[in-house]
Amino acid sequence: MPLTYRMVVTQGCAVLVTAVALVPVGREEAWSALLAGAVSVTPNALFAWQSERLRSPGRLVAFGVLRFVLTLVLLGMAIALLRPAPLGFFGAFVLGQLAFVLAPLLDRGAP
Repeated sequence: MPLTYRMVVTQGCAVLVTAVALVPVGREEAWSALLAGAVSVTPNALFAWQSERLRSPGRLVAFGVLRFVLTLVLLGMAIALLRPAPLGFFGAFVLGQLAFVLAPLLDRGAP
């Protein structure tokens, strides 16, 4: 599996673990964590898919910008329309982003 896909899987797992850990705090917090996972994983999964298909550096940069803009739009829509619980939503979102950044460090021993 390519590194980009492993990064997205790591991010999704981090969000799922966060959501499960928040179940004792409250179901709304856990659902908010899952919503944050959708907001953070969806643009990164799209970018990972495109990065495997495209080999043009210019188009890859364009999809990187699209990933950022899509993340902001999804964040805004989720907050404005669904009003998630702050702890679950922002906690899971931050952990999801950290997992995306830290995944290559965790992957050093992988073949």
